Amino acid sequence: MIKKKISNVYNSIVTFENIYNAWNIVRKTCKNKKEIYRFNLNKNTNIYNIYNSLLNKTYKPMPFKLFLIYEPKERLVMSQSISELLLEKIRVEDMPINYLLII
Repeated sequence: MIKKKISNVYNSIVTFENIYNAWNIVRKTCKNKKEIYRFNLNKNTNIYNIYNSLLNKTYKPMPFKLFLIYEPKERLVMSQSISELLLEKIRVEDMPINYLLII
């Protein structure tokens, strides 16, 4: 297998449209409806802030949210924020196949 260098992959993945499309996927699949509702109140501003921080390469991951569930037994659950879920969808959905094979 011949490895190829793919240039400008970052700029082709980080677009406002890709983040918005990832939002449409996340809002349908996320179980935390309160957080979806809060993010949706200022949806365009939130997406634009994520987009700008990715373009400027100043994005910092948010910490996990920790909470306990007591059914059927006590367990600690770690949950990602909406912005982290968006980035995960962007990374998986929009990566070129050749790039994934190189990694």
